[in-house]
Amino acid sequence: MDILGYEVRLLYIILGAILLAFLAFLSYLSRSGLFYTVTLRFSCPTPDVMPQKVAYIMAKGSYKHAGLLVRQTMDLMKDGKVFALYYDDPEKVPQSELQYLVGCMLPTQSEVLADHMDNSGYTIHTFPPCSNALITEYPNYTGISLFLANWRIFPEINRMMAKRKHEEFPVIEVYTSTYIKYIVPVDNMAKFYVPGVKRRLKTHVE
Repeated sequence: MDILGYEVRLLYIILGAILLAFLAFLSYLSRSGLFYTVTLRFSCPTPDVMPQKVAYIMAKGSYKHAGLLVRQTMDLMKDGKVFALYYDDPEKVPQSELQYLVGCMLPTQSEVLADHMDNSGYTIHTFPPCSNALITEYPNYTGISLFLANWRIFPEINRMMAKRKHEEFPVIEVYTSTYIKYIVPVDNMAKFYVPGVKRRLKTHVE
């Protein structure tokens, strides 16, 4: 038996398996959006992605718990997109004090879903029209897409909003099966703070 030849073949098999695993992992990261080109722009959000008439539930605490409310909302709804609205910067506000909403966008012509969500403990609310917002999106195909999106996008949002002298601003995330849309309302910003949400700054530049 050629032991040396056997060991060489075994080494090739191991290296091939490692290479295939690496390529599979790289493909997974690519599908998750790691190499996606992020483009942020100020524009008028279209009605299909901008929450207006909504049903929401308010929460306080670590943002990592928002996922439970997102799944709860998905289980309750039969139509409409799910969104989360984050009010506080977790790098500036203690986790126990972070404020956010989770809910769904309601069809304007149908009261069936609104009644269903209202009976489930959600608050029905209408946000004002927004003609100018900072908008971007990110692919949402795997379990780590949201992590990668937040890691890449929030520093850019903070940088661009700082240029406009905004130290405090709400960030809306709209979730679908294929993408996550990020929206920061610039005009009418103060009206996206629903009753019960605490403003951190006494003054705010609109």
